[in-house]
Amino acid sequence: MNQEKIKNIIHELKKQNITLVAASKGRTEKEIRNIYSLGITHFGENYVQEAETKIKVLADLNITWHCIGHVQSSKVNKAKRLFQNIDTIDSEELAKKIDGNILLQVNISIEKQKKGILPEEIPELLKKIKELQNVICQGFMMIGSKENSVEEFKEIKKMFDQYKKQYNLTRLSMGMSDTYKEAIKQGATEVRLGRILFE
Repeated sequence: MNQEKIKNIIHELKKQNITLVAASKGRTEKEIRNIYSLGITHFGENYVQEAETKIKVLADLNITWHCIGHVQSSKVNKAKRLFQNIDTIDSEELAKKIDGNILLQVNISIEKQKKGILPEEIPELLKKIKELQNVICQGFMMIGSKENSVEEFKEIKKMFDQYKKQYNLTRLSMGMSDTYKEAIKQGATEVRLGRILFE
């Protein structure tokens, strides 16, 4: 872990008012504590079971936890107790079971192996979620394809802007270790970084 490099990234993102979510899947308690000590307070976990263990042992830290992996229906109750933000909602059924803040996961590259709603499903799902009392949709989360990431960032930003005012959207989560700089140029409000922080 190159502390100087990480501090530079943190400084660069703070200057631009970008939320940095450290993707900590597979990382140890010690690694997370090291990163936290440098000033990162948002962490994202993919698996509910792995997150449960970590959140318990790291309870002394003031961390905001994000669920950045797909949540199975059977794990929803546990997930909503563990995470302040669930950033991977892709159906009304899942949204109904959540209390609190969510992002819609959008499959912008329309790849069959990826989770998420299709771009054309956004308006209908936003409308349905707005009617729910228990949940606040704050925006979108996307995982782009490496080949067309710039175009995909532009496309989802356009959709974000289209619905921003009507649904009071404030968060656009896109960009990872290889693409976060471009994502920020195209309008991301938060990025999810793993490898670049931990290796």
